[in-house]
Amino acid sequence: MGNITQMMLIGISIKPDVVEHFHVGVSYSSDEIKTYTHLFKEFCDVFTWSYEEMPGFDPNIFVHQIPMYPHAKLVH
Repeated sequence: MGNITQMMLIGISIKPDVVEHFHVGVSYSSDEIKTYTHLFKEFCDVFTWSYEEMPGFDPNIFVHQIPMYPHAKLVH
């Protein structure tokens, strides 16, 4: 499992009741994390954070399902 990168959660919410965050790899430098955090905060109105923010889009376009056998044991 050498290809799995550890991630950390970066909160960028500016509205009190709205949760907005992104994940960034822990291998990024503190300067890169600050740059990305600033970028996401500056352009937070460009990104959608929930499906409710995309009225008119068919959910079948962006919601996917992974077909599985009904009695298969899930492995995490």
